[in-house]
Amino acid sequence: MDSDLFKPPAAHLPSHRPLWSHPPHQDVRAETLWRDEWISVIIPNQSLVTDPTICLPGFDLPHRQWSLLNRFRTGKGLCAANQYRWGLRDSLLCSCGTAQPMMHSVDERRPTWFSGGQEELHQATEDAIA
Repeated sequence: MDSDLFKPPAAHLPSHRPLWSHPPHQDVRAETLWRDEWISVIIPNQSLVTDPTICLPGFDLPHRQWSLLNRFRTGKGLCAANQYRWGLRDSLLCSCGTAQPMMHSVDERRPTWFSGGQEELHQATEDAIA
């Protein structure tokens, strides 16, 4: 066991980065590393989450509602644009004739579906989860 701890095995592939190849700094907490990583990358709708270590609004919702809300937050739900990208649909257009990403229903088709916009959807207001 001593040899495993003090002489860990080499990575078999260059893409593998085992924990022991990049030891963390002694004075850095996981929360700090997570927050720094969150700030350094470009993520769609990143402005909605100011601190990734706290629960988002609506966290206490039932699973079905929480999942749907997160699909809109991340833009990774079942919409025409994503179905087209995944090869499940021949067109990325909505019935109104424009491209249909996840936020199309929230931002562009408000009168017919939801009038609150992205920020209200993120805050999980009563209208947003109804």
